[in-house]
Amino acid sequence: MKSKSIVLLAFAGICGLVAMLGVRKALSSKEPAVETVPVLIATTELAAMAQLDETNSEFKAVPITDVPEGAITDRAQYEDRSVKIRSLPGDWITESKLNPVGVRGIGGLIPKGMRVVTVGVDQTTSHSGLLQPGNRVDVMLTYLARTEEGSNQRTLTVLQFIEIFAVDKLVDGGGNTNLNESNTRNVSVLVTPEHGHLLLLAQKKGDIHLALRSILDTETAEATGISVEQLEGNLSGVGDTKSRREKLAEMHAEDAELAEAETPPLDDFLQDAAVGSTVNATVAPTPTPTNVWEMTIYSGGEATKHEVIEEVKEEPVSSANSDTKDGKKSFWRGLMGAYFHGA
Repeated sequence: MKSKSIVLLAFAGICGLVAMLGVRKALSSKEPAVETVPVLIATTELAAMAQLDETNSEFKAVPITDVPEGAITDRAQYEDRSVKIRSLPGDWITESKLNPVGVRGIGGLIPKGMRVVTVGVDQTTSHSGLLQPGNRVDVMLTYLARTEEGSNQRTLTVLQFIEIFAVDKLVDGGGNTNLNESNTRNVSVLVTPEHGHLLLLAQKKGDIHLALRSILDTETAEATGISVEQLEGNLSGVGDTKSRREKLAEMHAEDAELAEAETPPLDDFLQDAAVGSTVNATVAPTPTPTNVWEMTIYSGGEATKHEVIEEVKEEPVSSANSDTKDGKKSFWRGLMGAYFHGA
């Protein structure tokens, strides 16, 4: 019994010694140090073209595995340089965000080979303040086109998918609360030199309008424009190439053909009139023209004048007077009947 107790105590002592040695070893071991790199970050909100210095930026130790590509790790890398775009507190300041040394003006933001052209706008043409730098727009022109038929209002698209560089003096609308509150008067766009010439000429030609479009809609749309005559194309719809003057001329021609087809020949008309004007008399001496009537015939928009002779016969007896009156009535009745019958 005594020997068992001694064995147990010895075993417990050995276990405690092993545990103590393990703890000492664990406490004596240290984790390897993580290598860090100083990286420049923004400490305040930086507007585009803001000059970097100790008041708006600082270096922060970052594990080497987390350092972004192009990070600024030395003060000499950002001396006399400004940022291209707006940066928020905590943002990395990388090489791609910096302008070349000495560039402080707005020209540092203009891409190589591009030009900035300004267009005058108002609250309507600027979409009530919705336009911001970086948006994409189409430029539409409304002007008075002169053709052989006269003047005609026309609207067409002169440029598509061009980038807005600035709205008034603001080249970066993000985080700026004054953008939507201002009364926008000018919008500056980025264009090639050739497109700049076109845009300036378009402003002199008529009224410029900016159509806001999706930043993802990069395809060129087939926009041929529309004229007032096409807009008012009630005869055959919008897009008809025939002018209203041509359509009216065709309608008049059709009316003239229809009237000519329905109107009897002029000789038949005069013959019918002569038959209707025959005077019945008991004594018929040689007739002599006593009255000449002038008649105008309208056919297909043309007027033709003709003379109708009334033949009056002398009557020896008083009873002929009544016959003469009846003859005159018969003449006019025949004349009117022939006319309306022909019409």
